[in-house]
Amino acid sequence: MDKISIVVAVYNTEIALEKCISSLLEQTYKNTEIILVEDCSTDNSLKICREFEKKYGNIKVICNEKNLGVSATRNSGIKNATGVYICFVDSDDYVEPNYLQQLYTAMVDNNALLSICGNWFHDYTNNTEQKMLWDSEGNIQSVSIARAFELSDKYYLNALWNKLFVTDLIKKQNIIFDESLSMGEDLKFSLDYIEKNHIETIAVLSLPLYHYIRWNNNSLMAQFGDQAFGDYLANAKRIYQIIKPLNKDAEKLYNERSEKIKNSLKYVIIRSNKTNKQKLEAIKHIYPSYNYSDYLLDNIIRVKEKIARLIRK
Repeated sequence: MDKISIVVAVYNTEIALEKCISSLLEQTYKNTEIILVEDCSTDNSLKICREFEKKYGNIKVICNEKNLGVSATRNSGIKNATGVYICFVDSDDYVEPNYLQQLYTAMVDNNALLSICGNWFHDYTNNTEQKMLWDSEGNIQSVSIARAFELSDKYYLNALWNKLFVTDLIKKQNIIFDESLSMGEDLKFSLDYIEKNHIETIAVLSLPLYHYIRWNNNSLMAQFGDQAFGDYLANAKRIYQIIKPLNKDAEKLYNERSEKIKNSLKYVIIRSNKTNKQKLEAIKHIYPSYNYSDYLLDNIIRVKEKIARLIRK
């Protein structure tokens, strides 16, 4: 049985960390090493990591000398990984007991270099949950990378934590997390892996094996700024370049994705705490011909949507 390395970047997640680590220890796939990379937390996260390390021989704790951020922390985990395969789990989430077994089996059975599973999305701010699946639940299939935009739309491609990678392919190709990015670094890492290893098919599991938790309203979209906007567009362009030789509709799909990104940023700006003048100026950077009448119309649409949601409740 091949060893699987599980890299967990840890920073101020004492409230959820024990559940996360316990779910990794309860895996039905037993040949694992759990690498907890502690990024100078100010709560009891390091203490919790050390307690688990003392108790379990397959847990290794690595401490950053200073706070470096999630990308550098994960890069440290990669350097210390000794498994044939590697995955990344967020320290405030948890996984199903068969998370690793299913990802590993799908990869081997489909002769793939990458496998991806579905997830549960738990939104604690609204007390809701949703399954994110590729197809009918239980289906496992080999999917062409030509369908990358579809994989992205169904939250399969963008996330990091729902994937199993081949460690040697990461290290040989010198694939690392871009420490300069504030958003989109997970997708960029996956795209680097796909492109540099010439991957044309992926083992895709319609099984919700990962539990992603939104703890508060400090969502990534709420922090969506000009740099992040550029990062998202750059990743969309990367996907287009990868699928262009394999998908005759690549350009159309890319244009649709670009427009979707621009529209998302527009509504983030509209919902922000900026003044009306600041909002209008910011949106004009995206849509140069945008004017005050457009702004008023978008706000009316937003109010109508809010009223409709309240009625449905």
